[in-house]
Amino acid sequence: MIGELAQALQSRLLLGCAVVALLSLLTMVRVYAEPAEAQASDVWYSYQCSVGFDFTARVQPSRFYPSTELRPQQLLRTQLPVNPPVYRRVLISRFADALEIRIPYSFRGDRPGPIKARLRVDGAMLMPGVWQTTVEWVAPKDLDTAGPRFEGVETFRIDVRQLLQEIEINRTQYNLAAEPLELTINPVLEVQVDGQRQPVQVTNNPEFRMGVRSQTIEIDDAREARSERVLSSTQTVPTTLSLFGSDVPIASLRWIASVSLVASLTPIAAAWVRRRKSGEAALLEKLGPALVPARMFTPPSGTAVAEVATAKQLVDLHTQTERPIIQAGNVYYLLDGTTCYRYVLPTDKDSWVGATTAQNKIEQFTTAIRAETLTIEQRTTEVFVHSPADLLQVHLRTGRPLLRTDIGYHILDDSVCYTYLLQESPAPLRWD
Repeated sequence: MIGELAQALQSRLLLGCAVVALLSLLTMVRVYAEPAEAQASDVWYSYQCSVGFDFTARVQPSRFYPSTELRPQQLLRTQLPVNPPVYRRVLISRFADALEIRIPYSFRGDRPGPIKARLRVDGAMLMPGVWQTTVEWVAPKDLDTAGPRFEGVETFRIDVRQLLQEIEINRTQYNLAAEPLELTINPVLEVQVDGQRQPVQVTNNPEFRMGVRSQTIEIDDAREARSERVLSSTQTVPTTLSLFGSDVPIASLRWIASVSLVASLTPIAAAWVRRRKSGEAALLEKLGPALVPARMFTPPSGTAVAEVATAKQLVDLHTQTERPIIQAGNVYYLLDGTTCYRYVLPTDKDSWVGATTAQNKIEQFTTAIRAETLTIEQRTTEVFVHSPADLLQVHLRTGRPLLRTDIGYHILDDSVCYTYLLQESPAPLRWD
């Protein structure tokens, strides 16, 4: 009865967790699906931000590559134009060694609030008609946003020579004297306002492309080229959500919904894992008529009890001997001559709420009589039960008192002694 009560409580707990998870999921969908258009009745966060850049391309004196880098047999296979090593030395070796980008940015918000911002530079290298590759120029920089208004200038340095080393294979596939090499530069300012999940990205569109042609990079002296472009943008971001007639901060609502979703899914996931692990019970249930249920079962006297480790081993014994399997609670028996094979299916009956030890679980429902010693006669059959719930069921069915010894609890019922051994017992009960 107690086991059924525990299972019923567990089922209702899982059902409640499922309802909470569904409500939390719907709440999160409602929060994240909030439209970006402003309404007069809502509270909104408006801001202005701008991002621009100017770059400086520095061309260093040429550094000639050794002529052994490109062998004649390689040139014949690739069918390059006449004297490709000359183009390669003069043009590619005189690329800008470094590209410095200065990005001024500014942010103006209309009210205080938690703000996170970072600045990054997107880029791509393009050889028209040949190849295009996207390059991660530099790592993003987190900006210092002490208040709702901030501005500053960040400098990014791009090592062009290192980028060219990454495309070493592609160097011999085109003639730089005939085609330009374009570097696409696009600074992006990411601003996350008031706990919004998706940051607002302010980009400099259209993208600015710096074309590098052979006529430009043939100059041995250091040269600089500059360009500036500034973009301003005004957007609105909601900070509250109307829920049940009152305005609730979106950040708080999102946090509550996320915590509720995780807390409700945890017991559901644990129950699913336990069900996956209980595949042995399903294996035994597939036996059909060969599985004989019984309220209680005691192996006959004179039979040796052999413990079986897994349900599969017990099913294999059933297949070999064609003997039925007797189920008594979570214990399964198979009688084969003078041997009784027993398999105990693990259950969750021992995990009762508010009970920390087996002794507390038993004495929570009944009082045990303390006995210093317990002598079992030779004709008495000793039956070991495997959980406090099984022993309490015997107590309720027979009405016999419980005897408490140093090794466990016992119930004497005529010629049968039911024993539950505590885990801290030094040794099992022995015959006198």
